[in-house]
Amino acid sequence: MRVPWAYVRLTQAWGLSCPQARHLWQALVQSRSQAAATWRDALWQCEGQPGIPLATLLAQWSPREVLTVLDTLRCARQLSRVTRVQVEESVLRQVDRLGGWKALPAAGGPAPQRGSDLAATIEEYWR
Repeated sequence: MRVPWAYVRLTQAWGLSCPQARHLWQALVQSRSQAAATWRDALWQCEGQPGIPLATLLAQWSPREVLTVLDTLRCARQLSRVTRVQVEESVLRQVDRLGGWKALPAAGGPAPQRGSDLAATIEEYWR
């Protein structure tokens, strides 16, 4: 199965294992949801630009958007519960206390897309 390099770069940065990354990609490919399709298509659009820094990739999707896609896949039963929880935990470990990506520079770099705070992001996610 062909996978966009941007996806590989993100999953490596999030610390996902190869099986976790594979299961997540398979769920994204199989999903008919708009959120998953939008994310999947955006990852493919990065295909011709392998020099894009990780911070630039992360700035395109907030942690909240990634969690929303994961929740969509959960609701559609596209991901096993175990894989979903493992991926969520890996993603949340990359989020700072303000709900933005830790890998994004605080100043002088791309503006992080942040929720009000991490607790609010998690609380809203689980609603």
